[in-house]
Amino acid sequence: MLTVEDPGKRDLWGPAAQDLLSALFLAAATSGRTLHHVARWLDEPAVPTPCELLTEVGLHLLASSLSIESVSRRREPS
Repeated sequence: MLTVEDPGKRDLWGPAAQDLLSALFLAAATSGRTLHHVARWLDEPAVPTPCELLTEVGLHLLASSLSIESVSRRREPS
């Protein structure tokens, strides 16, 4: 498995995690939500709330990208 801390290999997980967290933080910030909401969204990836919140403020592409990320996370085996 590639990790963020492995300087000899391509950074695979860092950029994806950064994109996901950035989108969730933005959804929370633009809607008056808190980090507690962000933690719940991370725990329940099927919750469409962050996508809806981003769409409401006109961030359609970011909402779409977050929605695709959510679907792919649900399909990964645990």
